[in-house]
Amino acid sequence: MHQELPPTAKVCSALVGQPRSLLLLVVLAAVSVAACSGDADSQVSEAAEASANATSGGVAAADPENLDPVPLLPAASIPAGLNDVELPADTEPVAFNFTVIELAAADQPVLVIDVLVADTFARRGRGLMFRTTLPPSTGMIFAFPTRTTSPIWMKDTPLDLEVAFLAEDGEIQEILPLHALSVELVHPELPYHFAVELPRGWFARHASHASGRFLIPPSVRGFAE
Repeated sequence: MHQELPPTAKVCSALVGQPRSLLLLVVLAAVSVAACSGDADSQVSEAAEASANATSGGVAAADPENLDPVPLLPAASIPAGLNDVELPADTEPVAFNFTVIELAAADQPVLVIDVLVADTFARRGRGLMFRTTLPPSTGMIFAFPTRTTSPIWMKDTPLDLEVAFLAEDGEIQEILPLHALSVELVHPELPYHFAVELPRGWFARHASHASGRFLIPPSVRGFAE
């Protein structure tokens, strides 16, 4: 049976009987090849390690422990005076959020308005009750989770106000007067998503904006709770 010799055996067999100098050259060549192979393996290993420590685009992955902390914006505080509400003895206080909205109209400067945010059942139900004063250009925005036709009344609210009913994009649909302490239900003609209450006469003083659109921060949204 014929058996093929392995390559190394073939080389050794072929070198039998050759001069000693030729044998030395062959040995040196074999050592050089082995060294080159070792360097190549090392380079491949280093390349694989570098690839593992890089993100897409070849940027080295950041060390989470060495990242600078991202500063958080300070929470908006309610201006002094808006918290000064004298409640009846049997009435629980309701805490409100506070923000700034803008009213824009064509070819007119943008108006800035400070508002308390009524975005829950408890806040929408309390509204501006028991308040006897409001700072200039200050009111309340009512935010609902969906469009609604809910009426508004002025029970326990000793201020004459007016309300703008808004579409979801903030466009004014209708402005109606609200009479102090009235228990009459004020119904809008159209379903609305937001309502903004301001002191009586505010929209008359800014009549050029009466058909404008309120710019409402995305954080202002109504909750069904």
